[in-house]
Amino acid sequence: MAGMACALAPGPALADPVRPFQMDLAFGARAGSGVRVFEGRLFLGWCGSTGPDSASWVPYFSAGLSASAGSTDVDDRRGFDGEVRVARYALGPELRAGFAGESGTMNHYVYLAVAPVYLFAGTLSDRLPEAGGALGVRAALGLGLPVKWRMIFGSRDERLCDGKDDCLLVDAMLFLVPNHVEVAYENAAGSSHRLGGAVGYSF
Repeated sequence: MAGMACALAPGPALADPVRPFQMDLAFGARAGSGVRVFEGRLFLGWCGSTGPDSASWVPYFSAGLSASAGSTDVDDRRGFDGEVRVARYALGPELRAGFAGESGTMNHYVYLAVAPVYLFAGTLSDRLPEAGGALGVRAALGLGLPVKWRMIFGSRDERLCDGKDDCLLVDAMLFLVPNHVEVAYENAAGSSHRLGGAVGYSF
């Protein structure tokens, strides 16, 4: 179903302040009520943290925009093999609240998210609530580890390696391993309930 993330008060481990925004790119799936959703999702948000600089974890908030694109399979006897597949899109505002580690520097964080969204899917099946367009809501519990990206692209003091050739393999492995995970619930048109998850990257 996405480190550059937000921080208003850098901790000792960071040489420079971190930009006050979040970006997640995740890929995942959800299923329920005879519907299966497969999508890629992008979240862009502006955020801030509160609390004493000496605290290990401080509360943070984020507000932004969530957009996704993918496909949906719906049980329909009129389709091939008893199901119909159509393209699907979602767009809406997203609010997050949670706790950020490293005194709010967003090196790592956990959050709860709520997003009222507009869903749009193809009209090949009238059994899909969002066929032709419908309102919905998404809720999620997630974990992000943007600090992994600073280990690759940060300054010499922040990097896991010192930039020598023998570090290329370590950088490649860190780059390929996702650093974002999310468990999500979705309701479409008040009638279709779906549960699933996503993995991806937090910047």
